[in-house]
Formats: sequence, structure tokens, C-alpha cells
Amino acid sequence: MAKRRVIQVGTGSRGVAYRDAVAFDFPDSVELVGLCDANPGRIALYQADLRARGLDIPGATPDQLETLIRRQRADLVIVTSMDSTHDEYVIRTLKAGCDVICEKPLTTTAEKLKAIRTAIQETGRSVRVTFNMRYSPVRMQVKRLLLEGIIGR
Repeated sequence: MAKRRVIQVGTGSRGVAYRDAVAFDFPDSVELVGLCDANPGRIALYQADLRARGLDIPGATPDQLETLIRRQRADLVIVTSMDSTHDEYVIRTLKAGCDVICEKPLTTTAEKLKAIRTAIQETGRSVRVTFNMRYSPVRMQVKRLLLEGIIGR
């Protein structure tokens, strides 16, 4: 299977786990090829961290997303931006010809969800929603303690 070329939209703290997984943990299947965020300072922090570990990844502002997708020949975009912006990036990415992985929640209103569904139907592309913290050991332990009544109801 060909390596997926990935752009990450959203360079805040929520996206670090995704960035590192794509950039370092799964080099046989994915390659980080771009970063996008409304805050150039956050992009610069991500880039500096990646450069310190041997990667030079281009960045772009939201108005340049489609250009970045084309220039980097991306086929997958991971959306880790603010929840209220997920729908915009998901729809634009689908229309630019890429599949999407989106951090939860997919969106924040029924109207935005309908627009995403329409974009999926029109483009034939796929969208996956992740729940990256649900199965971390600490959260699983808290769930077990709650279910067993050890720390309350």
C-alpha cells in the first residue's frame, strides 16, 4: 500500500499526539507533508520541534489550505483545530480531493453535520472521527474505578 501524504490542520496541544504519530511512529504508512493553522506562531513552534528532530515541514494559513494540499500532493488531512472550525476544514478538504481524519467532535451543530454529509456524498471521500484519549491507560483506569464504585458514582 502506498504511503499516505498527510497535512495536519490545527497545531495546538491537542494535535501533538497526531503530529508525532504521523511524523515518527508510522513511517512506513504515512508521511507528514504540511501544517496549517490560523496562528503562525503555533505553526512555527511545531516546525521548530520537527526541525530539531530532522524534519522540515512547510506551513500555511487557512486561506492557503487548498494550495498546500495541491502543492504537497496530500491525500489525507488530519483536523485537530478548534471544534467550531472542524466543519469548515473537513468540507474544504473533501472538496480538495482528500480523505479526512477529524478529532472529536466532528462538528458542533446539526446544520454543520448536514453540510459535511453533503460534502461526503458529493465527493465520495471518507471521514473518520477519532477518540484519541478514550482508551489511554489512565482514562481506562478511571472508568474501571467508577464502574466498580471505588471513587464514587
